[in-house]
Amino acid sequence: MNDETELGDLFSKIVGSIQDHDAAVVEGVQHIAFSEQKGEVPQYKIVARAIGADTKTKYTSGKRPDFVHSVADERKVFIEVKCFWPSYFRDENRGGEIKGFLFGPLLGYKDDGAIALDLPKLVAETPAGAFGGQLIIAGGEPDHGVGRLLDEYARLAQISIPPWISFSDAWENPHGKGRWFFLRAFFCWQEEMGSWWLKIKHLFE
Repeated sequence: MNDETELGDLFSKIVGSIQDHDAAVVEGVQHIAFSEQKGEVPQYKIVARAIGADTKTKYTSGKRPDFVHSVADERKVFIEVKCFWPSYFRDENRGGEIKGFLFGPLLGYKDDGAIALDLPKLVAETPAGAFGGQLIIAGGEPDHGVGRLLDEYARLAQISIPPWISFSDAWENPHGKGRWFFLRAFFCWQEEMGSWWLKIKHLFE
């Protein structure tokens, strides 16, 4: 099996885990959770638990990725997870913040929580001999252009082309009338990140 096939299988597992829990989407917030006695569980733990991933392994710096999963030959994939729920910003009359939260410095926005800021983190933290990856779980009505925004994000960051390997999926949420899930996943072998990063790092400076 090649890298794209192995990572594609991982993405399929992630899609399945979210579909299994899509009834648990909390409308109007930026995370997916389901009820337990101790409260809500972050979306990355739902995904990690469902696919048997590791949430304890840390980067060498001591920071913790959202989860780690192994593919062939025990190669690890260090994954950062972000949720993008445009309706949250609209419901809170913060529509102008939507692009800032997604694109951040890619379009000149200053947002310390921007989804794009996972990218320099992956460059700095992904260990040698491993993949770094970003998973974006998004939701909303198709006419809100969620898919188009995610495609534009990938284009600006240049993560939908080699050396990155990207995957996408979308489906209607059966528990939310007119609401859809949009998933994007981007993976890159650590040794191949350097040449890509040289092309875009000026956007983050």
